Amino acid sequence: HEMTHAAVYYNSPLNTKSTPWIEETISESMALFFLNLFGTKKRVGLQVFTCSTVLDVIQMAEDRVVLMDIDKDYFTTTYDIVEKHIDSIDILILSHLFGIPNPDYLRIKQLCQLRGVVLIDDLCQTFHAKIGGYFLEDLSDNYFYSFFYDKPISATSGGMLKLSDDLYTKAFDVYNALEKESDSRGKLLLR
Repeated sequence: HEMTHAAVYYNSPLNTKSTPWIEETISESMALFFLNLFGTKKRVGLQVFTCSTVLDVIQMAEDRVVLMDIDKDYFTTTYDIVEKHIDSIDILILSHLFGIPNPDYLRIKQLCQLRGVVLIDDLCQTFHAKIGGYFLEDLSDNYFYSFFYDKPISATSGGMLKLSDDLYTKAFDVYNALEKESDSRGKLLLR
């Protein structure tokens, strides 16, 4: 598994300001950073069965949420549902829950590419799931993880945002322009 570009945010256990919910803050920061790359007032497709943090981030980014139904067997939206909404969204956040990749992933990804919709995969509850023998992480252009004790990547806190090549340069410039943190939370940009 080869990763091209990723931003890793890690909260040091030595940070005296750490709280049990810091994981949510770090995940929010990464998702908000991603959404802000596209400006405000974007229409973001989101399945109704998802973490409330994702909804909060969309609202913080001043974007509009377009809620989509889910398939009760996979707890995720399907190709048919996405197809009904594809012309009313600019970005699709596709959640893969409980270690189960979206069964229509390749078709949804192709639809997004054809219609110019940016796809980002929420892998906060899924790690190294396979579709057709390939890891979801290898098939995805953009995705984010959350690290916490109850996540597939267990840690005290943290997360990761992986970006496609075309978004990496823009994200790197935006990241470098951010005010640097003064506490012990580190930021590391990997290539």
